Amino acid sequence: MVHLLNEHDHASDVDKGVRVNAADAPAFGVYAKDLASGLPDFYWGMVFGQPYCELFGIERLLATPAHTVKRLGEALVYVQLTADVNDCEHNHAAVLKARQLAKRHLGLEAFFPDEHDGLLAKARQLPLIGKLMGRATVAPALVP
Repeated sequence: MVHLLNEHDHASDVDKGVRVNAADAPAFGVYAKDLASGLPDFYWGMVFGQPYCELFGIERLLATPAHTVKRLGEALVYVQLTADVNDCEHNHAAVLKARQLAKRHLGLEAFFPDEHDGLLAKARQLPLIGKLMGRATVAPALVP
């Protein structure tokens, strides 16, 4: 993955263990070890290798709604959310919108639950569901 760490995503990045230090800077990472529990998030630029191509399917990856989607090899697909990596900081709303579209297309269950946004956060606010969800959640096994 390629992403520009920024103040908008700071708290979420810390929760997901993406930040090594407090600096906002370009970030590059590999998450093959997380296949069993889910991807941390959908970042500005991502290369999906063979395990992810098998998990999602090549055609589904190639149909991801994003600025750039390219097949780089037989089992290698690159997806870039917006035109410019600086959008992470200067046009964060566009990155968030593109991120949500891409995650919904691939299936939200493939990503760690987002504690700060989306359906999980809303569900926690409901009296009965909030009590039931008081314990830590674990994403489903994703290994095909």
